[in-house]
Amino acid sequence: MTPPPVLRHARRASRGPRLLSLLAIGVGVALTTAGSTATWADLRADAAPLDSSVKVVPPPPQLPEPDPEPEPVPAATPIRVLIPAIGVDAPIEVYTDEMVAAANGWIDPSTADVVSWWQGGGTPSSNPDNTVYLYGHVSRLEAVFNHLHTVTPGTVVTVVTEAGEIHYEVQEILEPVSKEALPYDERINEAVPGRLVIIGCFREPDQGRRPTTHNTVVIAHQIAG
Repeated sequence: MTPPPVLRHARRASRGPRLLSLLAIGVGVALTTAGSTATWADLRADAAPLDSSVKVVPPPPQLPEPDPEPEPVPAATPIRVLIPAIGVDAPIEVYTDEMVAAANGWIDPSTADVVSWWQGGGTPSSNPDNTVYLYGHVSRLEAVFNHLHTVTPGTVVTVVTEAGEIHYEVQEILEPVSKEALPYDERINEAVPGRLVIIGCFREPDQGRRPTTHNTVVIAHQIAG
């Protein structure tokens, strides 16, 4: 800690006219007060008492300005999904009902590093009206959802749309669901506003080149951004 400064002594005045003036003032003061018997206590007693009814009120503290409310994000086509916890930062393609019909009821993302958004489900927005569905490949080679099965509750998922960003938090990871049973599973197909369902293939440790028979299903819910 830096020591406080020391009060400087009054400087000695040089002798000369200034000193004579000060002496004259001193003499005048002495003559004026000659014969007076007033003491310091008398002067204090004569002083006007302080008004104890007057109180000094400090000004109120300056509060910080509240953050403005974020603008709502209207429904718009999703273009990217981010799941930092598992290293996912992938583009999203649109998968229409016509494409599903042409694939005999399946969704097959065009490449291993792209995620498909099923247009027949919900559209991400600040005021959603349905469940949003995203699909991605899992492979013995590199693929976008290879680590989807490792996410845990609390993981944050961000869907970037043409109008803004929508944030979700993982609530549940279902046990592997049979591909044949998935379309009829009420936990998955229920229309829930603000819900995100992420689906990838489930691979056994010894899966090898055998086709997968089950899906990993992650359920997340929308949170404030």
